[in-house]
Amino acid sequence: MVDLSTNPLDNGYPMHEHDKPRWVQGTLFDVADDGTIEYDWDEDDVTLALSPELSTALEAARLVSGDRNDDYGHPLDDFTKQATMWSVIFGVPVTPEQVALAMVCVKIARELNSPKTDNPIDGIGYWLTIPMIKEERRRRTAQ
Repeated sequence: MVDLSTNPLDNGYPMHEHDKPRWVQGTLFDVADDGTIEYDWDEDDVTLALSPELSTALEAARLVSGDRNDDYGHPLDDFTKQATMWSVIFGVPVTPEQVALAMVCVKIARELNSPKTDNPIDGIGYWLTIPMIKEERRRRTAQ
């Protein structure tokens, strides 16, 4: 079930025109310029229908903020460990953000070789970790 009370993909950019508005069982959904979803419905008779693109992106956001975070810890911590190891292997400093970007490239290469549903989901998920890393670093620095 998708929680429409918050926008997990709020990155400060407006949604594309093809994502707004949508009719679902006679109910109009509108995506505001700030990315929030506005809706007016009778909850008993509405089925949420998302475009494949939005569905993929929401699944990536769910995994990054839930399952993956629970399994591996915050991306800042997880990717800092990886960056430290990669820095030794490659002989140059590597940042947690660069780890995220490199993992996006891994998912792109895998998709080019053998398309699978999890490649775009994971690729989007790695992109989503970059603002998470920056925000967590700011939060910890401010303490």
